[in-house]
Amino acid sequence: MFWDERRFLVYVGGRGTGKSTAACMRLLGMIQRGEIRPGARMLIIGPDYTQLMDGTIKTFDYWFDHAGLIIHKVNGNKPMRMLQGNIEVLCRSAMNLDQTRSKECTPVWLDEFAQMDESILTLTNANVRETGIRHADTIYQTMITTTPRGKNHLWRRFANPETRFNDDKMGYYHMTTIEAEEQGIARPGYVEELGYPVGSQMYRQEVLAEFADWTGLVFRQSWKKMDAHQPFRYIVGGVDVGSVTPSCILLVGVDEPGNVYVFKEFYAPRTDVHVLMAKIGDWHKEFGVNRWVVDDPDTFKMLRNAGMPSTFPNKTKDAAGAMVNYINSLISRDMLHIDEHECPNLVKEMSTYEYKDKTSGDEVTFLDKVKPNQAEHAIDPLRYACRILSAWKAQQSYGQSLDFSFGG
Repeated sequence: MFWDERRFLVYVGGRGTGKSTAACMRLLGMIQRGEIRPGARMLIIGPDYTQLMDGTIKTFDYWFDHAGLIIHKVNGNKPMRMLQGNIEVLCRSAMNLDQTRSKECTPVWLDEFAQMDESILTLTNANVRETGIRHADTIYQTMITTTPRGKNHLWRRFANPETRFNDDKMGYYHMTTIEAEEQGIARPGYVEELGYPVGSQMYRQEVLAEFADWTGLVFRQSWKKMDAHQPFRYIVGGVDVGSVTPSCILLVGVDEPGNVYVFKEFYAPRTDVHVLMAKIGDWHKEFGVNRWVVDDPDTFKMLRNAGMPSTFPNKTKDAAGAMVNYINSLISRDMLHIDEHECPNLVKEMSTYEYKDKTSGDEVTFLDKVKPNQAEHAIDPLRYACRILSAWKAQQSYGQSLDFSFGG
């Protein structure tokens, strides 16, 4: 990749495979060899501002500061780096398409392109041109570094043999996280600590860097990993009580804009009622839970007697299907955040929960359509909590325009 002069360079890799570093090495080599001329302009685009600044530009600054090339930095709404030789580096978010227009650049770098709208490629292709006199030996290049996200536009344009660019125009590179760990790019134990179930779609996508087909899975797999959050406006505890099967408690909060955060999980088989009640009581006091929704009548009565606001889940008609649609809508709008460290069993269940391979045509509800005997001990309390949160959000937004909500 360091020497590849083809029009498009595409590096598809799993987590921790050094994609951004490889792009930086390529750019440094182009400057060293004079392929990026003094006075030229580069364009770097990330999927959103946070990923751009906390990921892409942080890596860029590390390597270019180390090389002694950065002489001036501008952050804020329109980040920029000025390099020696009067080379300008424009840094933009793909969320604001207007900021990609009228930027004459010889190299463009699209980091995590699979997360971007397909139109970003057309817009940036129009920018790959020189200002002023064109030099015959100038190299015009778009670099793409990304982890795949299903068989989307990345697959169609750059990986599918039937629709991709030919090899004369495109250099395609691929690395799994397993290979990265073996080569010392990722540290020892990194793959195991990621925690994706081996063979799951998330493992295939995030570790093996495969273009996994998600058609059989119930839940979209692009929820956001939780790090920081705004103060919660409302917190719901969902409780699924098992006997031999696991019992699960989930805490789910919502912030002012409506982002939903799953931040606490208790998950254990054969849980005695006093253990379950003790955990509920501790979390009620520690986190100020506004409402509990629990599927067991005896536990419900004990919560009520203890003065904790509680209710039963809605299990009428196709309530489960409605909540799955709601959860997938949150995921598609980047509004569902899961603390994967605190909630490993929820992640495991959502990563493997599937529809039936074949249907008879007699299915009526959502539960008729999914494979039987699947683990949903954490999925159920997530559905219970999301119903309460959607109703609460609808009440808060009464009289305003709503994007999406389910109540009742």
